[in-house]
Amino acid sequence: MSRTILLALGALALVTACAAPQVRLKPEARAEIDTLDSVLIVPRSTPGADAGRADPILDTLRDYDLRAALREAWRAESGRSSTIRFVPKLRVERISPGDPAGAAQMRTLFDNARGSAVMFANIDYRLRDSALVVSAQVEIYPRAPALLRFRHAPDGSEPLDGGSVIYRQRFEERQAPVTPASARGQLDDAVQGVVRQIIASLNETP
Repeated sequence: MSRTILLALGALALVTACAAPQVRLKPEARAEIDTLDSVLIVPRSTPGADAGRADPILDTLRDYDLRAALREAWRAESGRSSTIRFVPKLRVERISPGDPAGAAQMRTLFDNARGSAVMFANIDYRLRDSALVVSAQVEIYPRAPALLRFRHAPDGSEPLDGGSVIYRQRFEERQAPVTPASARGQLDDAVQGVVRQIIASLNETP
């Protein structure tokens, strides 16, 4: 069966709070997902340190291409093992974190999807306690009627309500200690680590 999900990767904390419960993708739900559209969404600006001040490590990452790093990591990890069979493909869009139009854009992506489910993965990086941290929250929302029964805790008719997910997981990869000279390579490694976790989770068997 061909598989299709709309995948959006970005720095948008628009759909579910970090405290939302994690939900594993049931094998029966995965079997019902058929075609794949994909969108990679990344932030427009370079993330800052937790303290909000200038930092020499972040200064070395001002021109870091997160889109390219995610694309390359996704390509590498999707072909890493013969057991990896469920891998959404990617195209790229930019959306600013906190953009008031972000929620509307996500709803448009959902409504225009051709597949039976939509996957949003909010991925960002920052400097935290002298470590480079790449974090991701990944959610899948159903569109096809056959998938609606797998929703975690639906509440009303809003398809992007937090309870409508059939999958939600959070991932984090840390690199420390980090220096200005090592930051770019360590960020590459952290991005690859998070992508590896996401793909492994999507292909997880009970």
